[in-house]
Amino acid sequence: MAGKILNIILGSIVAIAIAHTLALKFYLYYELWWFDILMHFAAGAWTVLFFLWLLFFSDFFLLDVERKNFLLTSALSISFLFLVAVGWEIFELHFGLTFIEDSDYWQDTISDIFSALSGGLLTLWLFFRAVFTKF
Repeated sequence: MAGKILNIILGSIVAIAIAHTLALKFYLYYELWWFDILMHFAAGAWTVLFFLWLLFFSDFFLLDVERKNFLLTSALSISFLFLVAVGWEIFELHFGLTFIEDSDYWQDTISDIFSALSGGLLTLWLFFRAVFTKF
């Protein structure tokens, strides 16, 4: 199971990187209003899957995958994702990729964070259905 999840993690980050590169080259973030939402959703899903892999399969935390503490795992995963999402928004602001003076800055930022959290919640739900229903 751990190898399969790691392959999904690696494949999905490559897909996200390719999509982002193509989006920059072909101005997809500006031409398709929904593309930014899709990318933040995918990044949120990837972040939570990576965190869950670290938590249960990497031996980094030394947790037994059979422990089914859904609430604690969910809280840790979503908290980690929230920190990453807010950190990304700060990164964009710091390096001039977005500007607080823009009229839609706060709406875009909240939308980005919400999209990432939505992707993360879906991944969390799918992970628990796939992994923990087998035990």
